Amino acid sequence: MTTLTINPSASSHDAWENNLGAVTLTDEIRLTAATAWGGLLLPNVTIPAGSTINGATWFYEASATTHDDPAFTLYAQAIDSAAAFTTTTSDISSRSRTTANVSDSATGIGNTAYRSLTITTLIAEVAGRGGWVSGNNMALIIDATTGIDLWIRSYDSGGHVWYVEIDYTAPGSGGPVKMHHYSMMSQ
Repeated sequence: MTTLTINPSASSHDAWENNLGAVTLTDEIRLTAATAWGGLLLPNVTIPAGSTINGATWFYEASATTHDDPAFTLYAQAIDSAAAFTTTTSDISSRSRTTANVSDSATGIGNTAYRSLTITTLIAEVAGRGGWVSGNNMALIIDATTGIDLWIRSYDSGGHVWYVEIDYTAPGSGGPVKMHHYSMMSQ
């Protein structure tokens, strides 16, 4: 089993989109209405094709106690390799989404500790695509729901930035060995 930790490494690796479709790349991810969207790019995900995803977790932290109420559904982008985010109108909400999704909802999570969310099914769906190869990018898409008021620390926040940990087993690197028995028939 291998553990991979992925952090954003550029402003275009996380973004948020308001109700008019305007995308912001250089600020916290500000999700304050059910019409908002967030995007997180996982660059250079070095999971070999055919790997088993044993577990995956997204860690995030609110940037302010006045904006610390999560209420969202999280998807991955349903594509073999996701592009970095841009300021193109609706760049987050227009991306195709996985069938797999997870939700998070709470009140007053604070801003001094990471909150974790299990995203194993999302990562497995993307890494299981026919065109997946090691080194491709993945994107997570946050669909805000009623009751959200959450600002998430982003690449441009300077510290306590979100990250993802993925535990996987590469093909042929463990598990039972299959033995084949052949017999020769006499003629």
